[in-house]
Amino acid sequence: MKTVYVITNRDETHFSFKFMFLLKFSQVQYEILSSNEYLAIRNCKINKDNLTILDFTSIPVTFLEEIIEESTIAVILPDDNKELINDCMQFNTKGYFLETMPYEELTNGIHQLLEENVFIAPKVLPFFVESVKVNNSKKPANLLTIREWEVLERLAKLESSHEIAKAMYLSEKTIASYIQKIIQKLGARDRLAAVLMALKESWITL
Repeated sequence: MKTVYVITNRDETHFSFKFMFLLKFSQVQYEILSSNEYLAIRNCKINKDNLTILDFTSIPVTFLEEIIEESTIAVILPDDNKELINDCMQFNTKGYFLETMPYEELTNGIHQLLEENVFIAPKVLPFFVESVKVNNSKKPANLLTIREWEVLERLAKLESSHEIAKAMYLSEKTIASYIQKIIQKLGARDRLAAVLMALKESWITL
């Protein structure tokens, strides 16, 4: 069974109880540790099948340098300091949570990450997109059609399928087909992963 490690240096019991409740309810194995406790056990217990969630409301972002190769990494960001996203992206962080996000989103995010998907809290996504803006587009030849590139660019701007269909004078069924083709051609798990790949590779701009 995969283990979820929540690393926090907070003294508040509420924080620990929140994760204990969620993780126990989600039927996953978990441990809540301080940063020092985590470093003490990492060589004998941590592997790439684990999920490690770092509480950046109490741990410095430089802690990522200590553990990035050891497991799937997710972070809890302070509600008032989303600028940390830039630092997290440098270490291929897979999950982005907010300190006060709803329980349902937190539970969903944990399960998405355990299934090796990317998870970005809805309120974090606009800041994430802003962080990966690029000045020059470098689309690889023959990867997508012109229409597919346009759909992908509109997805990156957080347009819904309905909005894209209306803007491109196409049916929502056609847009859904385009999105499925984009996901398949990029080898992505879903539309969000496809958008993030394209932004990181500088294939599209905003």
